[in-house]
Amino acid sequence: MDIEKAGVIITLTILVSVSIIPLGSAITFHDSDEYYFENANILILGRCSTITSTDGWLSGIFIGKQQYAGIAVHEAVLERVHIIIFNESIFNYSKSLPNMQDISVFMNNADGFFFWGGGNPHHLRLIPPIILIKCHAGKIWIY
Repeated sequence: MDIEKAGVIITLTILVSVSIIPLGSAITFHDSDEYYFENANILILGRCSTITSTDGWLSGIFIGKQQYAGIAVHEAVLERVHIIIFNESIFNYSKSLPNMQDISVFMNNADGFFFWGGGNPHHLRLIPPIILIKCHAGKIWIY
């Protein structure tokens, strides 16, 4: 009986460890304030006034694949983003960059949900528009 209980405890410990500890890290480059990730999930939430895209996402909601998408957050008032990066699941947490200003994020081969409330880029706004991105990207550069 004691051997069976020990086996169950060891099995449960291994299962919990595998689900919590990342088996492989998505980060491949980190130099002071620069980050590079491959094959990772990214969540961006905040306010920014500049986005770039090659596949038609200029404002509003876009669900699908972006060959190239990027955001630039400047040091303007109320302009900041929170960034969370995961490997393959929420248990394989890689990096969190909360409350970031003066930062650029570029994503290559990104597939997911993109929202930017900017609308017409020619209008002057005192409060930067809201941005929400939840996607899986082949490559992510943050600097």
